[in-house]
Amino acid sequence: MSKLASIVQRIAVVLLLAAVGASSFASPASAQDGGEVSAEQQLAERYAPIVMLKAQDGPCDPDGEPYAPTSVDIVLDNPEVLLRQLGQQNPVIKAAPSAADLFGLNEGFFLDFPGSTFEPGCVYEQDFDKYTGTVTGERDVVVYAHVATQADEPDKLALQYWFYWYYNDWNNKHESDWEGIQLLFDVGTVDEALRTEPASVGYAQHEGGERADWNSSKLERDGTRPYVYPSAGSHASYFGSALYIGRSASEGFGCDTTDAPSVITDPSVILLPTSSSGPDDEFAWIDFDGR
Repeated sequence: MSKLASIVQRIAVVLLLAAVGASSFASPASAQDGGEVSAEQQLAERYAPIVMLKAQDGPCDPDGEPYAPTSVDIVLDNPEVLLRQLGQQNPVIKAAPSAADLFGLNEGFFLDFPGSTFEPGCVYEQDFDKYTGTVTGERDVVVYAHVATQADEPDKLALQYWFYWYYNDWNNKHESDWEGIQLLFDVGTVDEALRTEPASVGYAQHEGGERADWNSSKLERDGTRPYVYPSAGSHASYFGSALYIGRSASEGFGCDTTDAPSVITDPSVILLPTSSSGPDDEFAWIDFDGR
């Protein structure tokens, strides 16, 4: 079972991040190539994270990270993905559900991928490679960005980056996994944020997270772009390459690892609205609560 939950409205961890200066990495390709780039897109691309994936020794190597942050499009209009309704035998509502099919559905519905969730073997990795073009070397790593503000804190602005992972192969195995980091600015508008640097940054880690000031020595970055080290399997976000012992009781005891060697990935950035305009919106899936 899996869910595509609302990126903007649903993750419980609050985080923080940012900077200024030239990066040796090229800026990610704009989602609005060929047209005027919005201030929000400029901000999102300026601070786009560089994602460090724990390297695999080969296909189906369980000690490395077989997945990468990607677009939810790989599971939309996909004939191997089913939309099910929770109930007796979880009946299939539709095969190859679209973003429009998911719009407005509640937690009584979920997406079901090929494979056995609790005995994944190499099925999920092989399907991920097939859906994302990894086999042909065409895979595009993607992160979603969203600018958030709160009415009760008008002088604060958060730049969120959301990572969609196809499968979570850790203690709590499940299909689909949302993780993220957040940069916090001590200003209230995007235009002001473009003229300054973030105050702090936060990385989501299971039920909690870890923060750092923007100029902290524990935050690695290339110019304005922070490095993120996702733990192999669990995808919790860390500031460096290491072995992290023990997690929360609800997750079960286990270790997170971001140990080297790492594969450097330079993701494209897709800017998200706070909500979709309706079922015909390309981001209609944002309004799918999911199970």
